[in-house]
Amino acid sequence: MIVRLFCHTRWAEVTPGDLLILYRLSDKYFMLFRWGEALLNRFRSRCVPIAFKLALTITLLISSGMILLGIAIVSDQSTLMQHQMEQMGETITSQLADSAGELLLANDTVRLELILNNIIKYKNIKGATIYSDQLKKVVSMGLSSEPTSIALRLNSAPLKWTHNETLPERQTLFTFVRPLIFRDLTVGYAELTFDHSLMERARNSAIYSTTVTTIFMILVGIVVSFIIGVRLTLPIHRLINVSQAITEGKYSHRFNDRRNDEIGSLMSALDTMSAGLLRKEQVEKTFSRYVSPKVANEILQDLEQVELGGKHVYATVLFADIVGFTSMSEEMRPEDVNALLNEYFTYIDAAAHAYQGHIDKFMGDCAMVVFGIPEEDDDQTFHAISCALLIQELTNQLNEERAIKGLHAVEFRIGINSGMMLAGNMGSKKRMEYTVVGDAVNIASRLSSAAAGGQIIISEETQSQFADTGEFELQKYQTIHVRGKKETVDTFLVISLQNEHQHQLDKILKQILVKQDQENSQ
Repeated sequence: MIVRLFCHTRWAEVTPGDLLILYRLSDKYFMLFRWGEALLNRFRSRCVPIAFKLALTITLLISSGMILLGIAIVSDQSTLMQHQMEQMGETITSQLADSAGELLLANDTVRLELILNNIIKYKNIKGATIYSDQLKKVVSMGLSSEPTSIALRLNSAPLKWTHNETLPERQTLFTFVRPLIFRDLTVGYAELTFDHSLMERARNSAIYSTTVTTIFMILVGIVVSFIIGVRLTLPIHRLINVSQAITEGKYSHRFNDRRNDEIGSLMSALDTMSAGLLRKEQVEKTFSRYVSPKVANEILQDLEQVELGGKHVYATVLFADIVGFTSMSEEMRPEDVNALLNEYFTYIDAAAHAYQGHIDKFMGDCAMVVFGIPEEDDDQTFHAISCALLIQELTNQLNEERAIKGLHAVEFRIGINSGMMLAGNMGSKKRMEYTVVGDAVNIASRLSSAAAGGQIIISEETQSQFADTGEFELQKYQTIHVRGKKETVDTFLVISLQNEHQHQLDKILKQILVKQDQENSQ
């Protein structure tokens, strides 16, 4: 009715019934529009469920993606088939023109008919025609187009036309034309007509497959997205509340329940983040004052007690000093000196870590390593001497590599002493460091100065703990006078470890060398 109404050329032909029907339809459409507008305003004013948003988003993404993919596939397939058909048509038409020119000039219609009859046996070739140079049909098999347009189509695209007179259904055809040239003379024209329906059927099949797949993916996306949305909706408010609390700087909230899904991972991540932010907030004020990881961990365990002062502890101190560093540095560039110190101190740090010690500080060419503090260590003296032997072994390995490169060799003199000392925060309230001080520390430094290159000297206090164990091979060295002390200090020279401990040291030595080689190669 609507088509008839709007197709009337004269309004006088419109009946009252047509106007009544039009009025009713417009009233229904207006009500439907108002209902849709009200529904849209309702969604705008209310919180839209996440399941609906997720389903709509996934549906739109899948729909647009599949539609674009289908269009691309259909377009590419159509273009490819069109190109293939044109290429095949041009090739066959050119071959026909090459073989028919001389036959047409000789008026050999029998052989021409035989050639055309063989050509139209192909399923997609619907016609073949040979024209004279006057555009008259000489031989024709099947369908052919109007000959009057042949001259216009010699150097252009193939003619696309339809034919439905003799065929059972309307079909689209393509016609290709090539001139028959014999000795640079055009003696006629060859025309081939191809069926385009195969390409159309392939395109329609691709459109159908893409449409079915798109509908299926849309339905699956809607169902899955709604299920996920419903499961996400329940705990989402709790997550929002916790996120708002974290934004406000409240890091004490924790989730008590656990879920084995993405929401559970998010809850666990929020708990970890809250704890990390709380820890970070406290560390920002204190961590910059400390260097050693062990010392930092010790301080962080009791942040409320960070203050100047310390406590008396029994610990062991190791000093490793480079022999002749002053004269060596005078012959080297500053950057080479820096590289040398960094290289050796890196290995000293690794050796200290391997035997439960930590670097207290680096003082120019000297490294101070402490054992037994802040963590208690019943074998601190054993670890200190083993660390010293490991440092000397590492130094020998490095010196061999440096000798190959033609670089300076380095020798360390090491002094070790054990005793009571004060361990704690030294400095000022604004800038402090955790270290050890006392007479025992000073003696360890003096022992290092008294040692020769490659030697390890320990005090009698340290040696007394190994008098009966036989873990080390020790040798009485000399008695030295320490500045500021009335009593002399008896010293011992460390020769080596016993076999079973030496094997363990060699194993640690290889591990450190391999690890450092890997880090240097990265």
